[in-house]
Amino acid sequence: MTERGAVGRGPVKYTDADGKLQATPLSDIRFDNGQLKDVPESEKLIEHLVKIGLIVPSEAGPPKPAMVIHAVDPGPAGDGIKITFSKVDVQSGTFDAVVTKTETHNALSIETPPSFIDAVLGTDANPLASPGLVHVKGAPSSKLPEDGSYPLKGGNASDASKVDVPEAGDPNAIAFTLEAKKHGQSGNHTTAKITVDSNSKTFKLEVTWEKEFTTISAADIVSKLDHPAYLIKVTEPPGGKYALPQEGETVVLSGGEQKVDAKPASATVTAR
Repeated sequence: MTERGAVGRGPVKYTDADGKLQATPLSDIRFDNGQLKDVPESEKLIEHLVKIGLIVPSEAGPPKPAMVIHAVDPGPAGDGIKITFSKVDVQSGTFDAVVTKTETHNALSIETPPSFIDAVLGTDANPLASPGLVHVKGAPSSKLPEDGSYPLKGGNASDASKVDVPEAGDPNAIAFTLEAKKHGQSGNHTTAKITVDSNSKTFKLEVTWEKEFTTISAADIVSKLDHPAYLIKVTEPPGGKYALPQEGETVVLSGGEQKVDAKPASATVTAR
């Protein structure tokens, strides 16, 4: 919803049903998505003045920022983190948010070294310069994995979440082990989905991290939304304070760069 005030020559003067002269100030006239909203008794006259262009919606000013969200880790791995806001409640001053990050790796191979899963994802012994949501723990086998969805589990303060992916056709043999990027329970929100193409002896790996945060207020944005700072961290907007976001707004982090002085991806959220 985009609500604006009115601009024109006012106040709008008219004669009411009792023959008395009345006036509607421009401040009482509102537009919602370009349409008149809640106009008073002088509605027909105001509609006519809008139709002929003597009253128009005011120009929208620059959106007020509610917060700035940064990727915790610098570099391009932070790009694509998505935050969607909902259940924005002005009375209670709270909102919900869902944080999602999906990484897709196509045509991973068991025959072509540059496309080996450990080369693409990195390993616990040889991590990538800008690691993704998961890496390979240990050495993978030379067999294709089994199709399926595999949630990572077991993350705690001293260990990272992980999952053993079986070989195709043999549930007792391990094709490879995927491990979350960091220690902690937050890694338990990671799921790996595998789709195998047996003809080309390749497979697609889609890794998703998703977590819902509920009843967040301006007072506890940091303690809730970015705790324990697994993927994102939140800061106040430049020169301002935390505010409620727009209902239904989705922001996607971008701009992460891999340099010697790598900077994290970030996005600014619009205030309600």
